[in-house]
Amino acid sequence: MKIGIIGAGAMGSIVGARLAHAGIDTTLFDTWKDHRDVANASGLTVESDEGTITAPVKMFERPDRDMRFDIVIILVKAHVTREAATIANEHLAEGGAVISFQNGLGNEEIIAEVVGPERTLGGTLYFGGNVVSPGRVRHSNPKAGIAVGGLLPAGHAAATRLGEALSKAGFDCVVDENVLALKWQKALVNVGTNPLATILNLPNRQAGDLPDVRQAMIACGIEAIAVAKAKGIPLPGGDDPVNYVRQATDVHSYQHTSSMCLDLAAGRKTEVDTLNGAIASFGSQVGVPTPLNVALTAAIHRIELEMMRKTT
Repeated sequence: MKIGIIGAGAMGSIVGARLAHAGIDTTLFDTWKDHRDVANASGLTVESDEGTITAPVKMFERPDRDMRFDIVIILVKAHVTREAATIANEHLAEGGAVISFQNGLGNEEIIAEVVGPERTLGGTLYFGGNVVSPGRVRHSNPKAGIAVGGLLPAGHAAATRLGEALSKAGFDCVVDENVLALKWQKALVNVGTNPLATILNLPNRQAGDLPDVRQAMIACGIEAIAVAKAKGIPLPGGDDPVNYVRQATDVHSYQHTSSMCLDLAAGRKTEVDTLNGAIASFGSQVGVPTPLNVALTAAIHRIELEMMRKTT
């Protein structure tokens, strides 16, 4: 099996390095030149509480014209999902499939428009990660697993093959036919914690240790759960918002920082529109009020504008 990963930030690097370390033919693609240079010269290093590995990898800016992959994993920011899906579509082998491991809601639908729903998979990474330096990433909560599945039954075989590869790489991976429910479950983990920790500019766990902030995280989750129920989305993780906040805060180290917070610090656009913005939009469609999610979306957009002005 040949796997391509478009987007070799923290999460893409963790998945790619562990696949390569397990002997699976894996090629990564990213626009960050320093990261590519270090990874190609010295390998890609993943550190965690369970130890450190360094895997020899192939990392390029874009795929060469003749490259073909059985599975393409997309781990770019949501606002460039369509562009990544178009690249993936050009480099799929016969019978190949594209999977989104991205945060938020709606990415699979965009990918399906490009490659076809029968070749679209969805997945959830329950662990976290941060970039330490070029060629080196930190794997937070490494015991947490991965779930994958096809958007349609036609994708089940490809999802099973990918699940086998991820299991070989040491991930606790399950194949689940109800992939959209899994995406909602991951969104429920992030929806309260990420924007509030970002506004405070704190790692998730530090923000969650503040009692009033934790209550606001829980309230945000209550809105999101009500929207999911109104849409008829099954919730494999249950409907306790307290539990989702625990998953986003208490299982991580005190240094783990959400990608939303890191994006703002770097002056980049966040993925709030596929998280709190999506909850607000869906809530409007099904008649469920989501004032906290609306407010958090607006607040993050406001901070985005200020941070981007400072970096330009």
